[in-house]
Amino acid sequence: MAEKVKEQKRGNFLKGIIIAVVALAAAVFIPQFLNGITGGGYYLHLLIIIAIFSILSMSYNVITGVAGQSNLAHIAFMGTGAYISTILVMYAGVNYWITFFLAGIVAMLLGLLIGIPTLKMRGTYFAIGTLAISQLMSLIWLNGMPGGSDGIPDVPHIPLWGIDFTQKINYAYLMIFFAAVTFFVVLRVVKSRTGRAFVSIREGEDLALTTGINTTQYKLTAFMISAFFGGIAGALYAPYMHYICPQDFSMANFMTVLTMLAVGGFGTIWGPILGTTILTILPEVLLPLKDYIFIVYGAILIPVIIYAPRGIMGAVEDMRARRQARRAKRAEV
Repeated sequence: MAEKVKEQKRGNFLKGIIIAVVALAAAVFIPQFLNGITGGGYYLHLLIIIAIFSILSMSYNVITGVAGQSNLAHIAFMGTGAYISTILVMYAGVNYWITFFLAGIVAMLLGLLIGIPTLKMRGTYFAIGTLAISQLMSLIWLNGMPGGSDGIPDVPHIPLWGIDFTQKINYAYLMIFFAAVTFFVVLRVVKSRTGRAFVSIREGEDLALTTGINTTQYKLTAFMISAFFGGIAGALYAPYMHYICPQDFSMANFMTVLTMLAVGGFGTIWGPILGTTILTILPEVLLPLKDYIFIVYGAILIPVIIYAPRGIMGAVEDMRARRQARRAKRAEV
């Protein structure tokens, strides 16, 4: 039995190495390929948007998909990161690379501030509480931030060792790097003891309490991790778009992120990236349909949500689990 476990661990390690090598090769090759074809700037733009919103989706997956808390204020963390980073750079002269970290820290502290009262509630009450917080943050951006409803234009580019980040290919590599770091950190959290506690809370908070898990502490931890990377996503979004406004962080845009995660798969590792990629590219593919785009868009998404309630990656994991169960049953016979 022990030998079989060791063999399985070696197999999983080898599989991880292969995936990492393939992912690294793709990360290096794809931007170069897109940059060399006709309309490469447009495709690089899509790649950058996919990377930024993958960070946002992965961070949202920690609190909602893994820990099972229906947080409706996540877009507020992205907005907080974007505004904090932009204000520090434009009005205080702080270096961008410092503001990225500070944006994440401030968003995390906001998550702590929001989480302490709201995480005492459960289910629908928690969702409504976070929705109220999201609307409150929108009012703060409208009335308490520079530019108000008009937003902040001319957000400066990122400086680094003379690299020209006005070139989309350079920004694409930077975003891929941040997305890879986020993926690695989230993966380590999910696979850790803390991640297992998150899952136990998602599957049954009362049962988790009976096993000695401090559910409030772990939910707050999930909230803060989620908020930190949400803030980073906002800080990366602002210099690329060169403009931010309260409408960028509205509930409408949050619903897009929620749909990305639902299609990709709540609680899965690759689901946020897959869902973000599909829902970024799909509207562009359907663009020639013009007036019928949203009808076709809905016709594609609704069957996915109905027949794969755990998302595409959730359905893949279910099929894999059934296949392994059949193999184990045949081995017993």
